[in-house]
Amino acid sequence: MHCLRSNFISYVLFVLMCIKWTTISERRIVSPNIRICTLHGQKTPSAFPRIQGLYLRGGNMSTLTVNASFLKNGSFNESKLAELLDSAPDCDTLEKMYRDVLHRNQQHVPTLHNYGNLLMRIRQNFTEAEIKYKEVMKINPAHVPTLCNFGNLLHNNLGRPDLAEAMYTKALSLDPGHSTTLCNLGYLKQTVHSDLTATEHLYRQALEYDSNHTTALYNYGRLLQDQGNASGAEALLERAISAAAAAHGGGGSSSGEGGWRGLLGT
Repeated sequence: MHCLRSNFISYVLFVLMCIKWTTISERRIVSPNIRICTLHGQKTPSAFPRIQGLYLRGGNMSTLTVNASFLKNGSFNESKLAELLDSAPDCDTLEKMYRDVLHRNQQHVPTLHNYGNLLMRIRQNFTEAEIKYKEVMKINPAHVPTLCNFGNLLHNNLGRPDLAEAMYTKALSLDPGHSTTLCNLGYLKQTVHSDLTATEHLYRQALEYDSNHTTALYNYGRLLQDQGNASGAEALLERAISAAAAAHGGGGSSSGEGGWRGLLGT
């Protein structure tokens, strides 16, 4: 899985080469013959189904256990728990941690949300992911990250773009500057409504709040590519490469996608 970073960068470099080799007058830029899938509202090559975040870090397996030391006065020490989850070396270990947390607190919203994300993105278990998101909504219907990712699930995996749009609209009413939701809604406007004016506006908004948001850079670059704006597409895709490399290189990401916890949307 650690090869996903290089796969993404290689793919975007390929797109950039296609742009360089195709003149603007042709009004169409050759795209590589790779199936495009959607994830978290983003348009990505299936060879790299998660543009951001899948950077595996090492961990001492003997210490990767959620136990009583993480509890303080009956509640989790959130910073200590987050550090542990971020050290998970693989998906199986991370899933076990989530189950351990929920065994101790069935209503722990960050874990329910992140577990839902893992089920959606990694396990492709959309039914169980929906259950986890619905549990969060019962506990905290104003949890913006869950509204964002539940919308993504509804749009891209469950065929309910109407409900997805309602989720995104609610999330943005609570947090107008949530870049990932802006990007997701832009992608929905593009793919469902074919409203490219609204799409571009939303991508621009996402980048105003987070200029290094890799998904928004990538999606906006591909939009410009499809419109024949080769120079604009090239500039945005080069920025997407830089942002992805910075995130995976350990420097974090302003879109909050670095490491396991970032990948899973805390």
